[in-house]
Amino acid sequence: MEIDHTAIIDTKGVEANANSRVVVTNSVVEHVATHGITADFPTAQVHVSTTDFSFNTNGITATLGGNALVASSSLDSNSSCSFNNNGGSGFFTYGDNELTGTGTCGTITPTAKQ
Repeated sequence: MEIDHTAIIDTKGVEANANSRVVVTNSVVEHVATHGITADFPTAQVHVSTTDFSFNTNGITATLGGNALVASSSLDSNSSCSFNNNGGSGFFTYGDNELTGTGTCGTITPTAKQ
């Protein structure tokens, strides 16, 4: 599934579950009570680019074996973690994101652009 040029505000956020591949680009996910986006199954993957995740509990979460890849995104004032690897099998960033207010939780792996 691809989400592009979309505003997700004051709702549940985005969840990638079993066998899901979710790509979020050029969007805004704000004021979510839990995770702005989460990959929460071993076969779940989220890819995020040029998107704002702010004022959520967690900005982007990989858990229960899920995977996340983040590039060129902004995460501001999330109350717990901006990047949250809570049992995900991988959480990768190109290192070109802007994090303000909260940092990272768990292992976040930098990866090179090609």
